[in-house]
Amino acid sequence: MALYTDERRIGVLGMQQAGKSTFLTSLINHLQDHHPGEFPLGNATTHVEFRELPPAGDGTPEFPYEKFREQLHGRRWPGKTTALSEYRCQLDFTGGRRNLMDRVRRAVSETRLILTDLPGERLADVSMAGSTYAEWSDELLALLDEKFDYLEASRDYLRLVEGAGTLEAGPVVAEFKRALCRLALQYVPVITPSTLCVTPTGEYIPKDVRKSGDAEALAKVRFVGLDADREFAPLPAAARAANPALAETFARHYTAYRDQIVTPLADKFFACDQLVVLVDPTVLLAAGVGAYNGCAHMLATALAYLAPGRTPLPTLADRVVQFLTAGRSRLPYAPKVRKIAVVASQADKVHRDDRDKLGDLVRVMVQPLLRNVVARQWLTVEYFVCSAVDSSASLEYPNLEVRPFDENGRPESQTRSVKVSPVPARWPKTWPAGEYFYPRFAPVPPDRAGHPPSHIGLNRVAEFLFDL
Repeated sequence: MALYTDERRIGVLGMQQAGKSTFLTSLINHLQDHHPGEFPLGNATTHVEFRELPPAGDGTPEFPYEKFREQLHGRRWPGKTTALSEYRCQLDFTGGRRNLMDRVRRAVSETRLILTDLPGERLADVSMAGSTYAEWSDELLALLDEKFDYLEASRDYLRLVEGAGTLEAGPVVAEFKRALCRLALQYVPVITPSTLCVTPTGEYIPKDVRKSGDAEALAKVRFVGLDADREFAPLPAAARAANPALAETFARHYTAYRDQIVTPLADKFFACDQLVVLVDPTVLLAAGVGAYNGCAHMLATALAYLAPGRTPLPTLADRVVQFLTAGRSRLPYAPKVRKIAVVASQADKVHRDDRDKLGDLVRVMVQPLLRNVVARQWLTVEYFVCSAVDSSASLEYPNLEVRPFDENGRPESQTRSVKVSPVPARWPKTWPAGEYFYPRFAPVPPDRAGHPPSHIGLNRVAEFLFDL
């Protein structure tokens, strides 16, 4: 029996369409059915002994690994997750060349891994955590007013509420909803309340509505709040003072939403001691500069809330408490993230000659957000280029051999050559949606059921997370 449990709480954040479900499914598959030659960790002789653990028992849903793995083997990409979930397992790393201290540590300890799936759309709500309705209103209205991408879509709403006259709930909610619908259909990711994009029951924006770009049609089938009876919208300070009953109603609906949707996510988010941030530059390039701006803002908001990095003394104290209690207890405050893996995901969507450029683009995007804490050496950050499931073959530049989907969303029977856009060496100053082309294609799983898929660099991310 191990004397000490090394518990690693790893939160996985997926920015816009970055392939988070696929990343988690492939990582778990490779740990569960480990092949050192195909997934080397540290060196070719290190092997993973894996044991799945039961759910925590606190009501957090379990990550649907088995379901997603079956979808992959059926040549379907795993479905998007719409709610917080966890996967828990125990790992023991055997073999490999280790120094004496490392051998002793591994002999008396075990690694408990808690992978927390943090739904990307809900990250837009993270600013609600610990904030009052008034504070949230002021922050969101400043964003709508100051950022050009948001101002164009929100101008009518801002004009309505900034008059500070008598306001009624119906027109205010309707105009706010139209503004958010316009932003959502422009692929701007900071949409809050996020239930407009993903309902509490997990329904995404209907494909026909998204394809048509009809904001009015979307507004008719969605709501901004827990349900149609508890919608709310941000009001500036003057409007709140002039309309106290409306402000009180919105505040009550906001509090219910925050407590039911946001607080459970924020608590799990803040409890993580490591973080994986997935960013797919090809999605941002294909969707236009507005998608880049929104993604950067969402990531900045999430990292500001999490406040990664902390001084060495609390870190050491937390480790001592864990050791003395065999990993059963931690300090009575939420630990801070000490390591972040920033991953340029889905690298198989570009030609192999362009993959390093994906890493450069992600580094340029994320590095300024973390510069201060990294400079104080309270946080370790590394950047990776990865594809959790490698499903393309690079042909003559810039062509890929892939298995496309047909018009019904089923994989075609034969592979074919597809020309994709070259990846720019740096982010352009501006670019419209559609200027870059990186098509969606079917996954290529191994024929043997259960065998982990081919990947690009996924093991490097695991080595960083597990200190191998």
